[in-house]
Amino acid sequence: MYACMILCNNQQAIRMELYQPVLEEFRKAGIFFDSLEFIPEKSAPSLRNDVLAKTGKAAALIMICDNAILAPLRTDLFRLFQADPNPTDAPLLLGNTTLFILGTASEGVAMAKQSVIPYIEQQTGNSHGFIAIREMGAPLEELKSALETAKSVANGTAVINVSENYGDIRIEILYDRHTSHMTLNEMQRVIVSRLDPYVYSVDDTPIAQCLVDYLKAQQMRISTGESFTGGGVGKRISEIPGASAVYFEGINSYNELSKQQRLGVNEKTLWEHGAVSGETAYEMAAGLILSGNCQISVSTTGNAGPLSDKPENPVGLCYIAVGFPDQVFVHRHYFVGDRTRITQMGIHYALFHAYQHLRNRY
Repeated sequence: MYACMILCNNQQAIRMELYQPVLEEFRKAGIFFDSLEFIPEKSAPSLRNDVLAKTGKAAALIMICDNAILAPLRTDLFRLFQADPNPTDAPLLLGNTTLFILGTASEGVAMAKQSVIPYIEQQTGNSHGFIAIREMGAPLEELKSALETAKSVANGTAVINVSENYGDIRIEILYDRHTSHMTLNEMQRVIVSRLDPYVYSVDDTPIAQCLVDYLKAQQMRISTGESFTGGGVGKRISEIPGASAVYFEGINSYNELSKQQRLGVNEKTLWEHGAVSGETAYEMAAGLILSGNCQISVSTTGNAGPLSDKPENPVGLCYIAVGFPDQVFVHRHYFVGDRTRITQMGIHYALFHAYQHLRNRY
């Protein structure tokens, strides 16, 4: 049994982004917590009873606290239990329970990877690894069928976890040293072959990184013209180190006049089809290509809500176009959710479609 205690300031909102990366490292290592508690930050003497309550029940107790109090809290706890706090990465042995005290965010992740997880693996004589496959757009029934087949191949020797982040699906195969390479290879083959062409990564590389890497390999430049995504596509590209080698420009043409002046969208197109239309998305992407400064372009236009003033443009309707010098591809999507979810899904799918067409053509 493994237990986790997260110390947090009960006068402030819980910032899960600080704790989640640390917890994720344990999950990827196959260390699952049977008990997970949030408790208010306390002094070492006040924490004594909380720690003793887990002693003898848990093989390992992981305590996560703010980095600012990590060093003094660890020293005080060790001295409270009459133990030497040095070296700073050593655990505290309490009978059959081993106590580890970690920080948050990157500091906590480093401690988990370098000290805690190797210690637990050594004690248990087992180690874990994972394979991560990423896809977007696969129909739900096809996804379920592929996963069921892969699970039957595993026959209980590996675990499949699926997570979704605004339309971006991550399929994780978690295995240990008892899982054969043949089984892992067959599981991966089943998932990738069944979900092609929706799979964009078999090594856990995020979609923006895949796009930038492919553009670099092809020595191509990309430009973005965005409306409802508000510059989010360009932001995701520019966050990748070295993106300046492939990213020429991003135009946030939210207004219809901006679409005309900056991207060359015909006024007649806007009048006859509206800003949210495949025709407008087409001309936005084509305008970027016609500038002569890029070899691929991506454009977005849609209604992220919360209201719609036209029956033909319901909330969630959007168009994404990917342009090349000889052709422009237009994709129509209808996303369900609030404004944030619709916008973020639009960003992810714009990146995915750009990468998808690049890979198919070059």
